[in-house]
Amino acid sequence: MVTDKITGLYHYDDYKEQSQKLLKRLDFQCLVAVMNIVNFKYINEHYGFETGDMVLKKVASDFYQKSDRYAIGCRIHSDRFAFLGRAETVHHGMLKAELEKELKKFSRLVAEEMGIVDLRFNMGVYVLNDHNESISECLDKAEVARKKNVEEYQEYVTIYDSIMQDEYREKNDVLYAFQNAVKNKEIKLQLQPVKNVVNNTWQEAEVLTRLIGAKENLISPGVFMPYLEKNGMMSELDCVVVEKSCELLRKWIDDKKKPLPININISGRDITEDIIYNRLVKTVKQYEIEPSLIGLEIKESALFEDGDTVKKRINELRGGGFRVCMDDFGSGYTSITDLANLPVDMIKFAIPFVHNCIGSKKGTTMLKGLIGIFHKIDIPCVCKGIENMLQERLVRECGCQMSQGDVLEAAMDIEKFEKRFIYKE
Repeated sequence: MVTDKITGLYHYDDYKEQSQKLLKRLDFQCLVAVMNIVNFKYINEHYGFETGDMVLKKVASDFYQKSDRYAIGCRIHSDRFAFLGRAETVHHGMLKAELEKELKKFSRLVAEEMGIVDLRFNMGVYVLNDHNESISECLDKAEVARKKNVEEYQEYVTIYDSIMQDEYREKNDVLYAFQNAVKNKEIKLQLQPVKNVVNNTWQEAEVLTRLIGAKENLISPGVFMPYLEKNGMMSELDCVVVEKSCELLRKWIDDKKKPLPININISGRDITEDIIYNRLVKTVKQYEIEPSLIGLEIKESALFEDGDTVKKRINELRGGGFRVCMDDFGSGYTSITDLANLPVDMIKFAIPFVHNCIGSKKGTTMLKGLIGIFHKIDIPCVCKGIENMLQERLVRECGCQMSQGDVLEAAMDIEKFEKRFIYKE
């Protein structure tokens, strides 16, 4: 049987075979762990490959062979290992604490011995229900837990549970649906109009994106957006939405119809990326669209996470004729002193903020005061999430010029929107 040249541990296939045999003979509660070195690439680059190899050897010799917890181990590839061993308790909190204590002690000792400043490990663990389970499936579940750990930047150890598996499947379904939709340009757009309650006209429309899942079901942004953000895929979505929005505006103009301005949601990270800015400028020019027909909605948080960079790009966009709207105002990032220097053309209040304000006399007074401040500095306001006519009346009495919500018009497919607002008789 051939073993790994650096560590002397089993290769992956041999490990699975031997683990499956061993499992049937063990008489204690077992776990399967998948572990990797968090910053292994940095160690190789900064300290040299020889040091990197020494760390791998230490995992085999000091962590595995000197431990009375693990019965068999392997090096899966690169810096990733798998172990079968003892779970001294089925209580996940206690087991997590034990495993983290062991990992922290090991990483500290190796770091001190080898002079490595930052040595950290990431472990996913699956506790077996019985000894007849497939090792391959156990490893898959431990890997799900490990990836969960990586995504959420948890420290050292994450233990698998059934909810995690559902989340993992959902994530994979979403990412597959998204990649397929981008490839085939099949991202579904819906539009929700914004009403000017002062003159009773429709001011503009916000573009909302939906994905079509494996069973032809629509996947809402609340489900797929977090996955795209975590996996660095928001720019792909933004680029597709920009192009489809310009196509739509061009169609209306060619049909001699008055286009309703469109607002597109842009992530805070992407607003500073040249690829989005260049794509936006290029696409508007390509379709011969007046830039003022495009509004960019950027969340309040993005304006202050990387303030100077974001504000510089916003000023460039506004200078090019695009409208910029601060979305979700009231989330807690903007102070009163910031209001005078906001580089935006419009404010959209966060839905929870609106609902909380109009739920009390003091809140209503505060909302009215904020809207009044924005009026004085020539920034119109939108109250979103208006669900009933009482809310609509209250925000109107607060002086808000525009409202958006299902009680006025719900988000709708493009065909329905066009019949209702563009190609109306």
